[in-house]
Order: sequence, then structure tokens, then C-alpha cells
Amino acid sequence: MSVSLTRVYRGSEVESVHRGSIAVVDARGTLIAFAGNPSLRSCLRSAAKPFQAIPLLEYGGVDEYDLIRRKSR
Repeated sequence: MSVSLTRVYRGSEVESVHRGSIAVVDARGTLIAFAGNPSLRSCLRSAAKPFQAIPLLEYGGVDEYDLIRRKSR
């Protein structure tokens, strides 16, 4: 069962409610915390984007495309 995770407000009115399930595990896969159903299986979809960025980082994309904004001194 999913639970309400967040509400988006427009002024004082609730514009939308986002429901879902979240599971937090440690490096060994031990469940540390959860909201909703920690056993729920779902498709990665947009959640895969951080993993898709790994090759960019590993193969020098940050420097190649100047992705980190450096502070001027």
C-alpha cells in the first residue's frame, strides 16, 4: 500500500498529493527505514538517471563538458 509522501501547495490550497513507497537499506541490504510497502517492486524509470550518469563521470565527462561551475576568486 502506498502512502502520502508529499503535498504540493499553491497558496494555501493543496494542488497535488504524491503517493508512493520508499525503502532505505544499508550496504548489506538490511532495511533501515521505510514508508509504505518496503517490499513493493516497481520499474526504475526516471529513478535510474543517477546510475546512467556514472559512465559520464567515470570517463571524464565532467572536465570534457565543464560541468562543475567553479567559483572565481
